[in-house]
Parts: sequence; C-alpha cells; structure tokens
Amino acid sequence: MEMFMKKIFTAIVMLVSLSASAITVNDAAGTFKGTLTIDDEQYPNEQIFILPGSASNAITFVLPNFKYNGAPLGDIVLVNVPMSDAGVLTISENTLYIKAIKARASISSTGSTLSSSSAQIGLSISVASLPMPIPVTFSGSKVTSDNYAITNGGFEGTWSSNEPNGWHSFPSATGSYASFVTGNTGQFQQSTDKRPGSTGSYSVQIQSKTTMGVKANGNCTNGRINAGSMSADDASGNYSFSEPGSSYTTPFVGCPDSLVFWAKYVPGGGNVTDADNKARAHAVLTTNARYQDPEVSDYSSVKIAEATSNYAATSDKGWQRIAVPFVYTGINPSQMAYMLLTFSTNQTPGGGNSTKKSPDNVYIDDAEMVYNHSLSSFVLDGAAISFTNGQATSAKMYSDSEYTVSATTNGKAAKSFIGYDEDTYRMYVYVVADNYSQARVYSLYTIQMAEPINDTKYAYAASTCDNEPYSDELFQNLTESGEYHTTIPNTQGGDSLITLTLTVNKTYAFLSAAEMKMNENYEWRENTYQNLTPGVYTFADSLQTQAGCDSVYTLKLTVESIPYFFEEEATSCQNEISNWHGKALPTSEVGTFTIYDSLQSIYGQDSIYRLTLNVRPIYLFTEEKYINEANLVWRGKMIQNLPKREETYLIYDSLTSQYGCDSVYLLMLHVSDIPITYGSYYNECCEGEFILFDGVEYRESFDGDVRISEHNIYGGDSIVHLTIVVFPSYHIEEELTIIVGEDSQWEYYNLSQFPIGSTTLKAEYWSDDFCDSVRVLYLTVEPKPIGTGIPATLSEGRVARKVLYNGRIYIIRKDESVYDIIGNKIQ
Repeated sequence: MEMFMKKIFTAIVMLVSLSASAITVNDAAGTFKGTLTIDDEQYPNEQIFILPGSASNAITFVLPNFKYNGAPLGDIVLVNVPMSDAGVLTISENTLYIKAIKARASISSTGSTLSSSSAQIGLSISVASLPMPIPVTFSGSKVTSDNYAITNGGFEGTWSSNEPNGWHSFPSATGSYASFVTGNTGQFQQSTDKRPGSTGSYSVQIQSKTTMGVKANGNCTNGRINAGSMSADDASGNYSFSEPGSSYTTPFVGCPDSLVFWAKYVPGGGNVTDADNKARAHAVLTTNARYQDPEVSDYSSVKIAEATSNYAATSDKGWQRIAVPFVYTGINPSQMAYMLLTFSTNQTPGGGNSTKKSPDNVYIDDAEMVYNHSLSSFVLDGAAISFTNGQATSAKMYSDSEYTVSATTNGKAAKSFIGYDEDTYRMYVYVVADNYSQARVYSLYTIQMAEPINDTKYAYAASTCDNEPYSDELFQNLTESGEYHTTIPNTQGGDSLITLTLTVNKTYAFLSAAEMKMNENYEWRENTYQNLTPGVYTFADSLQTQAGCDSVYTLKLTVESIPYFFEEEATSCQNEISNWHGKALPTSEVGTFTIYDSLQSIYGQDSIYRLTLNVRPIYLFTEEKYINEANLVWRGKMIQNLPKREETYLIYDSLTSQYGCDSVYLLMLHVSDIPITYGSYYNECCEGEFILFDGVEYRESFDGDVRISEHNIYGGDSIVHLTIVVFPSYHIEEELTIIVGEDSQWEYYNLSQFPIGSTTLKAEYWSDDFCDSVRVLYLTVEPKPIGTGIPATLSEGRVARKVLYNGRIYIIRKDESVYDIIGNKIQ
C-alpha cells in the first residue's frame, strides 16, 4: 500500500537549459544513472527516469526510492514539466508529489541543465522547511545499453562469412566434425521471403540435410554450434552453446515476459498433420556461466528463465506469429548475464525430413523480446478504479486529506510510479518496462479527480458503563472506549467530520464459589446461609463506583447431601443361584467380586451399598470302567448284582469342601461282555535285521493275525493283523581270468593295473529296497603267453559292466549277455 499525499507546496522553479542543437523532448527520454548529492553527502548509482509528458513539449521526472538521511521518502515524480521552444524546462508551483510520506518539507529546485553532447543531466533541489536550503543535485549519464533486446532479430544487413550480424550456424561451427558441416551454407541463408507487414527486407532460411548418411536439422543460434558426434541425437557432441568471454555469446540483462517471432514452417514432403513433425524455438536466460542446448547435465543453478515452443506448420504452410512466455526459475534476475536463443527445423535432433529432394525448411523473421508494462489493477481508498483508454474519473477529493493507493502491474520487472498535478487535480500512473533504457517502453494512465471541497469538523465526548451500550442520534450501541467518526453533509456541499470520544467506565464483577454440607452454616458478606437442602445456589450483592457503575459480587454455593454407606460380605458356591437386593449375583466364575447398589435419599443423593462376594469352586471327578458280571468296590462301596445291558450305569458319590460346596465323583460303569478290538500293524526290514512286536522277534516276512491278551481299553484281547516284510540282501560272486596288462574294467576298478596272481575285489551298493548288497570278483591275472596276441578264450564273455535301468541294476558281459543282480540270465 502506498500513501498518496495531496499537499500544496511552496513555489518550485526548475530551469533545464538545452544546448543550441535541436534537442527534443523525446531525445531526453530514457533512464539515467549517476550520483545523487544531498549537501555534501553523495549517493552513487542512483537512477532516474525521464518520461515524455502527457502534454506537448513536456517531460516527467521520476526519482525512484528517494532517501534522505537514510529515511525512505518514496518516489519523487515531477509531471508535465514544460519545455519552451528555446529548450528551457520550467517546474511550476504544485507539480511535485512525494509518495508514501506526509508533507514534512517543501521542496524547490533551480539551475538544472541538460547537455546533449555528454548526455548529462543536473538537478538541484532544496528542502525549504529546514533551517536553510540544502541543495540536492543529480549528475549522471543516459543508459544506452542494448542488452535488453535480440541483436538483429530481422536478420537484416550484409552477411559476413555466410552469417548475419548476431547469428551463427554451421559455417562457424566448432567441434571434431566441424569440417564436415562448415560448408553446409545451404542450410542457413538469407531469404527475401519476409513476414507480412515487416519493415525489413529479409528473413533467414534454415534447412535440414543429410551429411554422410546422418540426418542433421537446420539450426541457427546467437551462440555457437558444436559438431562433435556422428549421431544426430548425441547431446554430448552436437549442441548450441554460449560461453562467457566468447565472441559468440550474447550479453543480456533484461527480464522479458515473452519471446515473440514470426515463423514459416514448410515440412519436407508437405506433411503438416504429423503430431511429431514440429519445429522448435528455445531461449534460455542465464547467469555468468556456460550453457548448452540440448542439456547433458543439470543446469538448474544457472538458468534464470526459459521459453520453449515446439510448433507445427499452418495448414497453408504460411507465416505465423508465435509468442512464447518465459518461465522464471526463482534465481535472482539481478544475476542475469547472457541469453542463448536457438531455432531448429525439428523438435527432435535428427528428426523430420532431410532428403535432398524434400528437406524441412523454416523461415524466421522479426524475433524480439516483449516486456509487458500495463496496469493490472489500481485501488484508491479501497475502491478499484477502471480505466477506459487509459483514462478514469474519481469523485474522491477532499482538501487536506490523505489517500491510500495500490497499483499492480503486468510485467515481470515493470515499475509503477504515481504523480499528481494539483493545478488540474489529475493523478498520473506511469508503468515503466524493464527495458526502458533501450527504448521508450511505458504506459500512462490518468485519473481525473474531483475538485476539493471544504469539510467541517465537530468533536464531542461522552461516557457510559461497560454493561450499558452507548447510543445517540449519530452513534448506536457502542461498547468500547475510543474515537468514533462519521460524516454528515454540511452547508457548503462538503462533509461535517464528526468525532466522538467515548469513555466506557468499568463495572467490576467478583465471582466466588464455595461448598458446604447440608448440616453446616456459611458466612458471606455479612450474610449467614444455613439449613439449606442439597443443591447449587447463587447469591448476589452490589456496590456502586465513583463513576456510577455497579460492582457486583456473586457467590456460587454448592450444598451437598450427607452420604450413607453400607458394606456386606457373602459366600456362594459356583453356579449357585443367589440374589442380593433383588438382583441375581454372578456365580459362574470362581473368585472374589465387589458389587454395588444404590438407593436415592429424599434429597436426591445416593445411599451406597457394597457387597464383597466370594464364589467358591465345586469339583467333578469322572471315571469309566468295564466289568463282566463281576463285583466291584468303588470309593469304599460294594457294587454287585448289576445285570448286563447296553446302557451305561451312572454312579455318584460326593464330599463337601471346607466352604460347604460339593465335590462330585461320577463312575460310568459298563456291565457287558468285554469286547475284542481289532487293529493292524505293518513294518519292514532288510535281511539280517528283525522287527520286535509284542516281545516277539520277526526275522522273516510274516502276514497274519495275532492275539494280544488284555491289551485293549476294556481289559480284553486285541486281534492285530500283523504284516512284516523282510527284503533280501544280495551277495554275488564272479570269477574272471585275464592276461596281465589286459585293458579291462570291473565296477570302478581298472584291471590292467593288477599284477600276476589272484585278487578278490568287492563292490557295495543299494538294492531297490535300500538294503546292502555286495558283489565279489575273484580275479586271476596270468602272464602273457609265448607268441603274439591274447587268446580270446581267456577273457571272452567274462568281462562285465554294470548298468542301471528303470531303477534296477543289470550285469552285461562282454558277449552282450544280460544278467540280473543275483545272476539270472535275462537274454
């Protein structure tokens, strides 16, 4: 919020002398930076704006954020300072407005000069209300930096080395494969096909191409192209880049809102409906750091803002205006240093069409940075002001009054300044774009205020108590001390400003609480309370203050009933039905339980009864017996002469525990023929082992019934079907005679290693029934006979090998005869 102060200042006279050369108001417009001097104190790097005035031959001075002795005074805005034909500026009375402060000083200025040759401006201001005038001077240079715009955005002028001023492409490429692309001048050339309405003569044409079998997009940039890879989509080798200190880097300091350019996109083959067939524009604003496009690493620490557009061709493949907003990252724009802008024939490296007969073509013309500088909203004393063609009217205007204003601008770095002309009662709102030093970019809004009217004032005082709201003809139901204001029309057409100073005197409330028994007395403020039945009582007493307001005393007295308490104890057996005070007692569980009951007294209070209940356990012991017309003694009692029957006899006996609870014994007696039970038993072992069953050893296979006497639960016999299986263990003996050194194999033995003589060899293995079996070979090794060769009769048909087939072991002799493991011939 800003405070708009309308005040009549003392006479202000400012003379600005221009040189004899023809300098116009527009020549003076712009941003100036220099040194502000207040008396002997210097403040370097101050900035002022000089704006064209709304009247002919008039200018506006803006000194932003003016400070004096460290105190912020706001913006000084001198509106519509007239310029004579002789080049003299005069600041007349009441044209100075200081924002956000009250009229603490009258300000005048004299002797200001403006020199065109050095672009210097001098401003002298004296503060008249101080003991003596203090001169304030400003001397600085006009800012003419062009680091807010795109250099040669229309691609005009004479091309040098196949490239226009400010732009580069493959002719100036660097990188390990630069020699393959620097001759591609056809991919980047000047064109007379310019956008409609352009004041220039040319545009730039970029074209895709296939080089050495690699598709290459057409590309132009204000940085430099690096050709470092044979793969078009290798971002680590092929990219555009800017690098501080390089002649291919574009300095930039502005905060634009959008990138705007004209493009004519003609896809190869004429396909304009392919969703992936799009050209690309990409701009990045960075700090003083290297940046490349496409990125191969994280550049978030250097990117201040970014604008990207992947655009398709129009249906007629004609010119189109494209506006791309900048998205700011949050890095402080004051670190802005460079801008990298790249145009490409396709959004994908190596994408699009690049055949010789039908390449992609993109024409670019009139690229520029757009800085918004409009007023989004303006609020005057809480009321929104609407502008029509930059003009608005407000009826708010009172003499010697203060107003509150709030301005919101549309623009990333736009600034707003407010000036006031007291001669015409007109307020001026200037919205200055960030690039004002490079071009006169600003918007002006005016608010015509009504002429001031005279107001009258009236004040009076009143008082009341804080429990009595105050009301009169002007104010209603006021409950707090303070000043209250209202207005009523006066006889001069203005307002009578009425102020009520209201004093609300206190009333005091003292609240206390107490408790007593119904048979007690209680003393409070010289009163005695007694013989009260139980309940809550409220008693009040009051005194009056000097201001005539009550002081109220309140007692909250609680009277209790004298309580009654009865305690009992009882014992019960488990599951015994018992009652107490008409209620069934819980006896399903054993233990000690506390049970409460209450009755209400005549005063509505409870009489409490407490029962301690001890639940004692009962016991049940059960036995089951079988007899066959025999006599039976059970728990010292003779049981006899019971006939046989299918039903079970139930015979009871009981004892009393120490707590008087029963312990019950139950005999379930079966009198009948003792039954025989049947069962089965199966086991197996290997030959040489045995199975022990009911004390009998079984060493051979057995399958039949056996009787086990008095082994069932009834005291009778059990007949068990017994199955014992004894699996055989095998012992196989063989004989074999060979000649010493004869190449023969038996089991895992190499028989050619055995010396002359007799040898017994053994091999052990498992049978199919997992019983141990042994194979024995009686080997005879004879010396070689005299003569040649080995007689076939010695070993023919005797050398054997063992094989496993379908889970069984078979012996195959040398003559291919087959035997089972126990020596039976199979074939």
